[in-house]
Amino acid sequence: MRPPPLQLKIDNRYPASSRRGRAAPFFAALYHANWRNIVLAVSGVNALRFTLSALNAYHDVDVDNNLHLPHLAGASSSLCSMYLTAGLIDIFGILGVSMQRVIFIRIYSCLAVVSAFIVTVAGAVAALTFYIFGGDVIQECTVLAMNGELASKSIFRGRPWPLMQHGMKSTDAETACYTAWLSEVPSQITSVFLFSLLPSIIYCLLVYVYYRQITDPAHPAYLKEGHPDSSMQMDDWPSYSPLYNSASAPTVPKEQPPQPSRKKRVPRLPALMQSSSPMEYLMTPGPPSFGPSKVQTYEPYIHAAESGSSIGYWVDKRNR
Repeated sequence: MRPPPLQLKIDNRYPASSRRGRAAPFFAALYHANWRNIVLAVSGVNALRFTLSALNAYHDVDVDNNLHLPHLAGASSSLCSMYLTAGLIDIFGILGVSMQRVIFIRIYSCLAVVSAFIVTVAGAVAALTFYIFGGDVIQECTVLAMNGELASKSIFRGRPWPLMQHGMKSTDAETACYTAWLSEVPSQITSVFLFSLLPSIIYCLLVYVYYRQITDPAHPAYLKEGHPDSSMQMDDWPSYSPLYNSASAPTVPKEQPPQPSRKKRVPRLPALMQSSSPMEYLMTPGPPSFGPSKVQTYEPYIHAAESGSSIGYWVDKRNR
């Protein structure tokens, strides 16, 4: 009877790395990647976008003041200040992330929330101003359209505003501006969510995740506190200061990998030379021995009277 097939826990047909790659969830693999370049790119785009918006709002202030529209001028001034603040925060973030300092990135992660809030408020202010002060917007559009200067205001650049090089009649300009204002009201409200709130949430999420990466010791992007690079450790630097020591800086020896310990081979003496003391085998080495290794012991046996000589003989007691 054939036994049932084996149920293996590990499939030997695939390497372990591929199994882990397939088993790892998508978000865990996404978190494992370094988000530094993504944060730099998003911060750079935001800094450029907010700077241009601040410049447009600053130019709109002059247009509103020339036409004596204080409500629109105040709204444009507020937008200029908010967009300028958000742009400066993003510039600080670019510098902090580029320098790879934990303290700067921590500050930037807090300021990113402030920047996102400011941008969302700026979008809401622009939409509310366009809707609440619609009469001033239509009046400004009519005057600029009659003078052929409608492109001088940032919100009037593009369709459906009546962009014409030559001046328009008063009735035609007013009708065209009113129609354009009605068609732009829904898009202004929608832009608060699509171009202010949603990008701000994604922006905060990116910065927060990157901050978690640099403070996670198990992540490849981990940065040690006080060091621009995670690979730099305090133990790698010698205790040397050129202000207090004029001698040359000592060099740090490189750590060598531990070598396997080898026992020192001691040469074994042949059986002919094994004796109880070095002096004995110099005087009488003794006969060769091919049996098992034993300790050679010799003791002097003196028969001066029998041999007629003062020199003694050595008696081998190994086989006794």
